[in-house]
This record gives sequence, C-alpha cells and structure tokens, in this order.
Amino acid sequence: MVKKLFKKLATVGMVLLLLSTSLLSTASSVVYAEEGNKVSSDRTTRSSGGANDRVSTYINFAAGKKLDASILKNLNTTQLRFMGVFLSNFYTPWMTDLGNSSDETSKTAQDNMVKALKDYVSFDEGTAKTFASYLQGISRASAKELKIRFASSPNAKDSELVSAKGKYKDLSITYADLLYLMSGYAYSADRGTQTELLGEGFGTGDYRYVYLGFEENGFHPVMNFDAQGKEHTASYVAFMKAMEMVDTEKGYGFAALDFKKGEIDVTQSGLKELIDSIGEDKLYQSSIYGSKLAVDAFGDIIWMGANHQYIILPGAMNPYTWQQIDGNGKDYGTPGSAYNLANAQSIAHINNNTMGTLSEGSAKGTHNLTPSATSVFPTGNAGVADLRLVVGSSQTSTKSFWDSAANFFGNWTNPQDTLTNLVQGEYQTQRGLKDKSKTSLQEPTPYYLSGSVPVMGGLAMLDDLGAYGSKSDTGDSSKDSFGSTPSGSYKAVQKGDLINGTSFASGFGKVSVSDTAWGNSYKSTEKQGYAKLDSSGTAKAVWQYLYTTYAIAGIEEGKLATGDNLGYRINHKPGAENLPKITGESIKASSQDGEDGITKSIRDWLYYLLHPTDGFLYFVTWITNKLNAFVLSWHNDMVGTSGVGVLPGTSRYIGFSGYVTTPELTDMQWTDAMLKWYQSIIIYLVIGFFVIMMAYTLLGVLTIQKAILGLILFSVMSYVPVVATTASVTLSNRFANWVFGNKFAYWGIVQQQAYFADLADSIDSQNSTYQNYLLNLYKENAQESRNQGGDNMVLRWQAPKKMANLVLSKEEEKQYSDSFLNVIKVITKGKSSGESFSDNTSATYMYRSYTDLANVSMFMYGDFVSNGKTREGVSTSITSSNTSTWSPSLKENWNNFSSTYLSDRKNGYALNDGGGSNDGSQAYRVKLPLSGNIYSDAASVDKQGTIKDLQLGKYVGLDQRFFKFSIAQLNTNSDLISELSRDGFDASAGGKYGSEDVKSLAAYGVMSENPFYYFSWSLYDQGLSSNPNTKEGFRDLLLSKSDSGYFYNAEHNNEMRDYLDFRSMFTYLIPYLKQGNDLVREWDKTYGVFFYDGVTYEEGHEKDPEIANNPEMAQKYWHNVNVARLYNIYTPWVDLMYDTSYAKAERISYQGETYTVEDPINPASYPKERPMVFSKSEMYDYGLSEDQLTTVERKIMKVSEKTMARWFDLLNYYTFTDVALNTSAAMEANFIFNQEFSDTRLVGKSVNLYPQSFELKNFTYDAFLRMIIANSTGESLVADEGEHGSVYERVMKNSSLTTGISLLILDVLAIYSIPLIKIVTIIALFVSAILVVLIASLSIDDSIGKSTLKKVSKAVAIPALGFFGVSVGMSWIVSKFMGGGSKAVTGITDSTVVLGDPTMTVIAMMVINVVVFILYWKVLVSVWKTLRKYGGTVFSHIGGVLAGAALTGAAMLGIGAKVAKDTTKAVASGAKSAVSGTAKAASAIDGRVGITSKGSQRAQRRAEEKARLRQDRQDFRKAKSRQRDEMFRNRSFNGWLNRHQTVTNYMNDEKRKRNIKHDMEINSEARREFREEKKNNKDK
Repeated sequence: MVKKLFKKLATVGMVLLLLSTSLLSTASSVVYAEEGNKVSSDRTTRSSGGANDRVSTYINFAAGKKLDASILKNLNTTQLRFMGVFLSNFYTPWMTDLGNSSDETSKTAQDNMVKALKDYVSFDEGTAKTFASYLQGISRASAKELKIRFASSPNAKDSELVSAKGKYKDLSITYADLLYLMSGYAYSADRGTQTELLGEGFGTGDYRYVYLGFEENGFHPVMNFDAQGKEHTASYVAFMKAMEMVDTEKGYGFAALDFKKGEIDVTQSGLKELIDSIGEDKLYQSSIYGSKLAVDAFGDIIWMGANHQYIILPGAMNPYTWQQIDGNGKDYGTPGSAYNLANAQSIAHINNNTMGTLSEGSAKGTHNLTPSATSVFPTGNAGVADLRLVVGSSQTSTKSFWDSAANFFGNWTNPQDTLTNLVQGEYQTQRGLKDKSKTSLQEPTPYYLSGSVPVMGGLAMLDDLGAYGSKSDTGDSSKDSFGSTPSGSYKAVQKGDLINGTSFASGFGKVSVSDTAWGNSYKSTEKQGYAKLDSSGTAKAVWQYLYTTYAIAGIEEGKLATGDNLGYRINHKPGAENLPKITGESIKASSQDGEDGITKSIRDWLYYLLHPTDGFLYFVTWITNKLNAFVLSWHNDMVGTSGVGVLPGTSRYIGFSGYVTTPELTDMQWTDAMLKWYQSIIIYLVIGFFVIMMAYTLLGVLTIQKAILGLILFSVMSYVPVVATTASVTLSNRFANWVFGNKFAYWGIVQQQAYFADLADSIDSQNSTYQNYLLNLYKENAQESRNQGGDNMVLRWQAPKKMANLVLSKEEEKQYSDSFLNVIKVITKGKSSGESFSDNTSATYMYRSYTDLANVSMFMYGDFVSNGKTREGVSTSITSSNTSTWSPSLKENWNNFSSTYLSDRKNGYALNDGGGSNDGSQAYRVKLPLSGNIYSDAASVDKQGTIKDLQLGKYVGLDQRFFKFSIAQLNTNSDLISELSRDGFDASAGGKYGSEDVKSLAAYGVMSENPFYYFSWSLYDQGLSSNPNTKEGFRDLLLSKSDSGYFYNAEHNNEMRDYLDFRSMFTYLIPYLKQGNDLVREWDKTYGVFFYDGVTYEEGHEKDPEIANNPEMAQKYWHNVNVARLYNIYTPWVDLMYDTSYAKAERISYQGETYTVEDPINPASYPKERPMVFSKSEMYDYGLSEDQLTTVERKIMKVSEKTMARWFDLLNYYTFTDVALNTSAAMEANFIFNQEFSDTRLVGKSVNLYPQSFELKNFTYDAFLRMIIANSTGESLVADEGEHGSVYERVMKNSSLTTGISLLILDVLAIYSIPLIKIVTIIALFVSAILVVLIASLSIDDSIGKSTLKKVSKAVAIPALGFFGVSVGMSWIVSKFMGGGSKAVTGITDSTVVLGDPTMTVIAMMVINVVVFILYWKVLVSVWKTLRKYGGTVFSHIGGVLAGAALTGAAMLGIGAKVAKDTTKAVASGAKSAVSGTAKAASAIDGRVGITSKGSQRAQRRAEEKARLRQDRQDFRKAKSRQRDEMFRNRSFNGWLNRHQTVTNYMNDEKRKRNIKHDMEINSEARREFREEKKNNKDK
C-alpha cells in the first residue's frame, strides 16, 4: 500500500511539474517600423533583472545599432553615382567579374561589396546587401560600348573631336583594338599598310590622339592616349598602373580566350572539343578579338566577354571619372586631363614606391606625375608578345614540335591553328586588315612612355579630435580650449591632400612598407580578387576618408563647408553628363649616377656569384642571407608582425586563445551556447533522474534512502562540469594575468609614449601645419590598428561611449545639401571608433582602445582645466539647484565637503591637490561631473517610485540628443547648447541649461564608464600635466615627499594614506551615479530592460504614421526610447558593485557596540560613532583592527597597498611624458580596483568589473617571444626599421640559421599546437564531465554515495587539476624567461633566466613547449578515455532502467512471467540494432529482482554471490585479528615476516570448517528428505 501510494504521488507531481515548465514560453507578434535606427535582431537581448544582464543588454544595444535603411532609400542618381565610384576602390583589374545577376562570380563580387560597406563604412548588413546588388545591376544596365574619335591634342574638348576615316568609324572597340592602338603598334608598324582600317593621316594632325568614349546625346570620351605611343596621357598612366596590379604573365589582361584556367581543357583535344561545342560566332565573342569594351555609370571600363565581364580599369582610377576645379570651384581644363591619386589602388602604389615622382606643375598649386618605368606586359619581339591561352595560366601554345614542323610546310591543321583562324577571321574581315593571315596568337604590348601627366590628390579628411592649435612647448593651449581649426569654428570635414609639396603624403593608407604588400598581392591569384587595402594593412579611417571625399566630389561638386575645395568633382552634373546615365533599377633612382651605381653593383655581385674561386665566401654569404630572409619572412608571417616598433604583432585572424591563456567556454559563441543549453536543462535532468530513482526504488534495487541520496548527489554534481571547466580555466588565466601583469605594462606605456610624442608635435600650431596635423592624426591612428584590424591594444570595458565619436557642426549642416547629409550619416552615426564587440551576446564586456581611453581622459580634462584652473565656460559651482535633486544623505555629505576634504588633508589621510590646494576647490574629478544640472534632473531622486505610473508619451532618463557632441567640439570650445539644438530639439530646455551643463554632462559621461577616469583625473588634479609634451611630473609627484611620504602618512603615524582619494569616490561620486542606476533598476523590475526587435529607439518618431496610428507600435516605440534614454543615466560599474556579496548588509563592532551597516559601499550608512575608513592611517587613529572593518573597507586598503607597488615600478619610465605615465598609473590602479571589487563565484554567475589586466589574449606569442629574446640577449625591443633592423633580424644576423629554423619550430608549437590542444581539451573535459556525472549517479550500488564521488573525482577532478597545473606551470616558467621592461630606477626585483645566446634561448623555449604539449596531450588522452568509457554506457543505463520498470509494471498487472519474458525478448529484438544496451540493462535489472524464471535464477545466484563475498570479508577481518594477536603474543620476527601467509591460512581454515558444516547440513537435509519421501510412499 505504501509503495502504491508513493508511486501515485510521484506520478502526479511529475505531471504537474512538466506542465508548469511547458507554460513558461509565450509568443508575441513583431511589427516593424519603417523609420529610425534600430537594433539588430541578434543583439536584442533581455535583462533578467541582474546587473550582469543589464550590462550585457546595453553592450548589445551599442553593438547592434544599425543604420536606418530609410535614409538610403530613394537616393537620387548623384548619390548613387558617388557610391558606385566609391565601391570601385575595392575592384582589382581583371579579377573583379561583374558576371550576371545570378552566377557565382557576380555573387562573389556582391559579397565583397557587402563586406566593404559593412566593415568600412558602418552600413548594416541588410542595407549593404541591397546596395551591392543594386549598384552591380546599375553597372550592367548602364554599360555603353566604346567607340573611337580622334583629336590633335590630349586635352581636346568634345567639340574638337573628329570621327575616324577608316573602318573604325563604325566599329565598337575590343580589347585587341585597345592594345593595338595604345601600344603605338598601329602607327609604327601598320600605318602605311592598314589605311582601310586606320584611314589616311592616322597618328598625325587631327588624328594624333585616340579618344575612346560612348555615344549618348553626343560623344563623351572616357579614355585617351597618344596614337604614336610616345607620350603619356592620364588615361594611359591609369591603365598601366591598373595592369601593374595583376600578373600579365599568367594571362590577366593578356589572354586570347575569355575563359579562366580550369574552365576549359587547354590541350589539343580540349581546344578541338571547344571549337565543336560552341560554334564560330560564340568562339569569336569569347576571345580578345570579339570581347568589346564598355563604360558604366561609375566610370569603370569593362571587358564585355561572352563568359566574363571583367573590370579592367576601376572607375576611381579612371581620370575621366573626375573633372578638375579651380579655387573658386569652377571647372578647370578638360575631364580626364589629370590623374587622381585619391583611390585605394593609387594609394597602394604610393606605399609600395611604384607610383613615380612628383614635380611642380606649370600653374600655381598644380603638380605633375612622372610614373615609375616598370615592365608590365610580357616581353616579345618587335613589341609583340604571345598571348596566354586562358586567364590564370602562362601557357601560350598546345603545339608540339611536329605541329610546328607541319606549319612550316603549310599544313595548318592543329586545333590551335584552327582556333586562331576562327577567332581572328571575323576580326580581320570587319577591320579590312591586309596581309594578316595570322597563325599565332600575338598582340602588341604597351609600355611606359616619356613625359609626365597632371596629378591631383585632394582628400576630405575627418578631424575627430579638434586638437590642433595647442602650444605644447609652453605647457598650455589656447585660452578657452585645447585646440582649434583654421576655419574658425569647428568643422568635422577638412581639406587634406595626398600631395605634400613635391612628395606624397607620408604614411597615408599604410602602416609600414613591410606591412603593405598590396600592390603585388595578386601575382599568384587565380580566383576572384578584390582590393585588400583593408584593416590588416591600414586603418578603417582611410575608407571613411575616401567615402567622404567621393560624397563631397559627387554631391557637393568638390566644395567643402570650410570654403575650400578638393580640386576636383565627379565628372557628371546637369549640363555636363559625361558618364552614362544611371538606368533601371620605389625605390626610385632618378639620376644617372644612381643608375650607374646600381649597374656597377649588379656587375660586381654577378662576378662574385659566378667566379669559381673568388666567389666562395660571397656565395656562402649570399645563400645564408637569402635563407635567413626566407626564414625570417616565414616567422613574421606566422607571428603577424614586422618585428619592429613598439607594437606587439598579431596574426590577421585574431582568435580567442592567447599564448598562455585559455579561452573560457563563454568566450566562444558555440561553446557558450552549449554551456547555456546544459545549464538550462539541468532541471530536466534532475526530473529525469528523479524518475529513474523512483524506478530503482519500485524495482527494489535501491532503498528509498539510497535513492534520495543518489538524487541529492546528482543535483549537486550536475554543476560539476561547469565548475570543473570554469575553475580550471579561470584560475589558470588569473594566475597568468597576475604573473605577466607587470611585465606587459611595458607595452602599454611604451606605446603611449610613442603615440603622444608624435601627437604633441602635430597639434602644436607653432611647429606644424593643419595639413600635417590631419595626416599625422590619421597615421597615428593607423599605427594603432596595424596588425589585427582593430586597435592594437584593447581592454575589456563594460560601458559603450555615451558621447558621439564624430559630429558635423551645425554650420556644416547648414552649408551642405540634404543629399550629402543623408549619405554621410553612415560615418557620423556609425559605431564609435575605439570600440569593438564580442560575438558573444551574453558577454558583460566589450573592447576599448587603450589609446582612445588615454585621448579622452587627456583631452577632456585639458578642455576643462588648464594649469590648475578651470577654463572659460567651465563651472564647478554646486548650488542648491543642483543638490535639490539629490538624495538626503548625498546632500548632507556634500554640505560638509569642504570641511571634510580639508580635515583629511590636515590629518595626513589624503594628499593635497596641485599647487598645495587642500580645500577641495581643485577636486575637479568630483566637482566637474556633479556640477551640471542635466544629469541631476534626469536622475532626480523624486522620480524614484514613479515609473510604474509612467504614461505613454512620457519618458524617463536622458534624451539621447544631449550626448550628440564629440570630443572635437569640446576641444574647440564650440557653443554646445547651440550645436545640440537642432531639428526641433531645445538643448537649453527653455534657457535652463547652458554649455557649462553640457560640459559637466561630458564629465559625468566618462565617469559613468569606468573608474579609470577618476584615477586619471585625480593624478591630473594633483599636478600632472594634461599636455602631451610635458615630462617628469610623475617622478616629481611620487618623490615630492621623503620616506615614501606620497603613499604614507609620514607626518602623523607612518601608515598608508588614502592617496587615491577613495573617500571622495565612495562618498560623493558613487552615490551620485547610483541615483541614475536606481531608476534603471526600477524600470527593469517593472517593464524589463530590453529592446523590441524591428522598432526604432531614436528620438522624434512619435508622430510617424506607422507609430502614431498603431497602438502596439506606439507602446513598443515608447518602451525602446525609454530604455535607450535610461542608458544615458546608467553606470554599469556601480550597478555591478551593488550586485555583489560585499554590498549586502554587514555587522560591525566598535567600542563594545554592534552596528548593522545596510549599505557598506555608501559612507552615509555607517554610524557617526564609527564612520567609514579609507586608509590604514585612519583605521589606526580610530583604534580599529582589520577584522573590525567591513569587506568594502578591507578591499579599499588592499587596492591602495597593491597599487603602490605598481606605481613605484613606473618610476623606471620617469622620463616619459606625464600623459603616458598618467594613463599607465591610472590603468594599473583601475586593474587592481576591479580585481578586488569583483565577486567571483565557482557556482552561479560571477560579478566581474573590467578591465582587470591588459588582455593577455591581445598580447600574442610575438610579444612574449620578443621580450624573452630581448631579456636573454640585451637587444632593444623598439629599434626602428632601418640600419639595425628588427629584433628578430638582428638576432639572426648575429647568430646562425639554426636560430631561424628553431624559431619556426617554436612558432608552430606556440601559435598552433598548444592553443589548439588547450581548446580541444577543455571542451572534451566539459563533455566528459557531463557523461561521468550521469553514469556515476546512475550506478546501482549500495555504496552509491562513495562510488559516485570516487568516479567523479577520478574522471573529472584529476584531469581538471592536471590541466590547471600544466597551465600554471607553463605561465610561471615562461615568465621566468621574460624581463619586465626598464628597471633603471627601482632595480631588478625578481629573478629571470638569462641564457645569453639566442639559439639556446629559443631551443630552451622549444623544449618547454614540447613538454607542455606532451603534458596537455596526457590530460587529453585521459579525458578521451573517459569519453569512450562512459559515452555509450549512459544511454544503456537509462534505457535499461525504463525497460526494467516496464517489465515490473507488467508483472504487477498480472501479465505473468511467460508474457513478461516474451516482452523482454521482443524489446531486445526490436531494439537490437539501435539500443542493444537497453536490453542488456533490462536483463540486468530482471536478474536483480527476478521478474522472469531465468531472471529469478540469476537473482538467486547474485544473492548467493553477494552473501559469499560478505562472508569472505568477515573471514578476513577475523583472520587478521587472530594473526595480530598471535604475533604480539609470541613476539616473533618470523611471525611478522609470515603475517600475510598466516592470514591466508586462517581464512582457509574458516572456509574449510564452514564447508564441512555446510556439507553436514546438506547430508542431514538429504536424509530428512529421503525419510519424508519414503514415508509418503508408504502412505500411498
């Protein structure tokens, strides 16, 4: 009865539980708005009420912001044209294949366009795809075939062009015609014989220059060149520069047939099959002779083959895409007369020194280009070369020797000869060619000519700093701001130029020469090609510059709002439609002496190379250098660096795993999804396990107590997989961060020093021009993004920027047309620079550029404060109007601010500000963010508790338009209220707010991001200069007091003081920031923090018809705007602190009294008798010990202690600039603060504040190796490229090839092998842990608890500990080989391994890595064995239990043993192929409880075996006790030696006695049964 009742209750409970879980999900409809920026659907995450979720939701909000596609709808043809020209920057001649709308090549082209628009110009993916398809369609639809005209001048007007006299008059031009005419071959070789084609006078007089163009309401030229092939034109140079980018030797631009390698069989039989299959007409159209040329609406010159439509000259390179304009914006000269450098292809040539040389032009401000003379086409005889048969192959013929011999006798029967005659026949007939029965595929080859061409290089550059104009030499900047612009008020778009005097602008579009091999990157490419001048070789900014440049040139006709202009416009405007209509949807040696020197050197080198005796040593040196260069290049490719400069290298594809760190499962999206899935099904696993335990109980396999124990163990151990993997990875990574943290501070400070040194020179108006400032600003930003496509040094960050990155000024918006403003939004509204985001939508961090953080801190503080005084227009006054919106406790504390601040400093608990100020008047880190009214009003304490009553149309938070200003506008002291008041928005709120309030809002904005800014501004307040040129202030500050008086209260009790001023942070700043958070938390609790998918979050769309007329849309829009506004009053780091365990109420004792501190983070919660203390100096004065402190107080003191050591190390760099040391010192303090105030949990969600260290994954293997080699050899890490070479080059030059080979082996181990095996191991460990927990918990044993723990410990804990041990050991050993930067001041404080010889060092590292790999392999093997052992068993167990329960149920229902047995057989038979383990397990359970007859027998045997084993254990214990008694009684040494045998003998004696007794009992029973049977027989 008890069992039946128990079973019914369990069944009902299970049903209710499963029903309740099935009702948890609900469906909702989505209505999409038409207008306004939205959040990508994959980033619309939802907060579940915790701080971690709120942080990740707002990070996803920033990451998922996508451009409102509606701003790009209904673009006019002018806007479309500039975009088409811009996209031609991504074309590679002869590789970009437009194809048709559905073929693979067209799709490839579209994919690359999408990438260009999405990655470089901030288009969202959907809009980018739409544009790529549409613009490609325009290219195809607008293409016009090229015709021919002539003129006497290379700069002829359209009206001066004359028609051809010969056959060319009516012909469309093919590519064969282009080569024939452009090369000068037609003039020099055929002029006298081909008059029918060329006409009389070809190449002279009015027929000297050839013009190719299209006819559309007249003739419009798009290319021109000298018919005599003697002088350059801009078109000729552009075509040759385009051809330099491809390998003509392999048929690119020089192939007979319009097929790629692999598309046809290039053999005799293959050509014959081709001829037979496609026919003569199609074959002609598929050749160089029948493929016509065309031009599209964007100026692209296109090969219109039957099979492929290649771009042969991108529109951006085509001189006829552009029209020069003068200083007044009027057209100057004729279209196509000047070569434009402002395109990616030409920039690449400049950076590879293959463009040529510049000289002054005839008119003021003009320049000429003399192109570098480079061989472009294959060489041949008399200016004619053999065509390659197909594109992508160097093959020119399929003929054999005998075919050539047959040709000699007039037998032209080879398939290639047939093909030649076929493809040339129609061509010759149409052109009336005489005596041209060609039997070979040959064409003339153009080459560089003499002379120069006009050139222009104007750029629209973006000034996103506005920092030019400071006087860095005097230690101050202008009176009211940090910088200015030459045009007066700040304007974001400024004139720049790629031409600087008679040279090219230095460094634009590249990082270093060795990084940029773009010009030759396609020499071996056979597939679709696109320009790869992308983020791996230059900064994203160059694409934004080009996009803006083309928008200005196309929409604004080249004119800038500054009053300047680019010097050119796009060659199409009303009345001058010179492009097709949009329809339908070096090393240069210019002197003769240089050439002679090179010639002599080559002659000498060849002499020594070939001389049999004199050249031996030369040959050895030559081959050694070549091998070294090869090895070094290979090494550099693998580590992703040129090995020079101050930046650590990375590979192009940066991964999740660093050299000594392991990616956590949450770092990789697919493993994070797996982890979330497992965590989400734990409850279901527990439910399932409950069912199985009930089945065990019903079967009698386990008692109820054992079943409950098993369920509890499983419920607990279900978290073991998460804990084991997370702990082993997290703890090993923490150890690595700890052991390498100080060492990699070197990279941060050296990078900052180099950056700020250059920046200081460029922004100084006394030493630099504005043009140089703009170029240098680009160059320095480019260096930041040299190797990995983002910023070289990034840190985890938890708050996206609130301020805008780039904003057009109000004056600019007035001067530019709506068409321009519409398309430039992709730049100004794109994601902020310096920010990047993880693909993991659950991540509570993003990434910020280290340099960007330094810039924001330095420039913003410098905009507000100069030499300890606030600038004009900056207010730090805090009156009752400010405090009226504050909480009572914050208001009360602020009323005592000055007295408390002064008292602290008089008692020595804290430090004075700069100039000895001690009354708080210069505490700008506190006063600046608190003094404004905009945030205070939005986060007013009076609004708390009102959110639930908020009506539709009413909003909470801060209007997003308040933050639409940039650091550049602060630097130039723009009138911020005026700048923000646009499009109906009144930033003054009726005169309530002024620009000083906006500046205070800016200060609040950065303080809400991270404590870093507080620490940085605290150092600036103490006297460090915010000018990038000032030095040695950090040393003077830290050593200003004797006996480490900066850190210790030497005047009072010699204990550590609150030198970081945590009192001000915790007393004023954190409570102030928390007020906004309280409203965010209230909203989250009431409505939830999330964004509705497909609905805009932008301000000002309430009256849009699709919102106003749709109640559901109106509600969703209201919700989204509120959530977006709430971010503007949200401080993630404070919110996270209040979600930790140390933020909970805590009891403290003082002078015999006990107090409860409800909010340990807020000093206002502490009793007045025992106020919150912030330093040991203060603690001892209050007579307190550490155990009487709250957790928060202890953490504060730990931060101070640990930061002191880090700052002392920075004194080794005291000669560096103040801003570089300020950034490093503040970031070190920030690291320690975030480490201490994080709340890490092995089970459950940890609360982590970031950053906690330099991201070791960002410091890849190259950084480690360079520091190891430098530490061992004493070589400099930061030597410039040049005479001394890179650190690797210098080491190899001074050692041997063995070093290089060892480096390569070490590279493979460190870059590929070890990171891969770590990732595989940790994933395998997670999966195996799940299986082990399941199978161990399902094991049927009376000792279920003990056996389960043993299995889990052996299969999970030991491998996890092994992984942790190997990781920690590797980190520690590698750290011992590394130095820690300069130790000139503090001296070396830790020991390192210095082997001296680089080869020995590399070999030692190689051995270490091999050992590490082997150890990881052993861990992986043990995990793999576990997977194999338990992988299939778990399903057998579960199936067996369920089958056994079914059999038991059948027996209980009275079906009978026979039916039950048959059922068992049927189950086993039916599932044999898929679940044979289930049948075995069912049989095992049957054998336990005896459901069938055979099962009963097995159960009996099992019971007997179990009894026998129990008896053996009892015998052993008795024998052992007897042996021990006898041994001590006799005290015999032999007894001790024979103790084991004695125990065995005693056990055998017991068994023998028991067997005799058993036999006697059996005999007695047998006699009794015999007597009974005999008696029964008698009775019958």
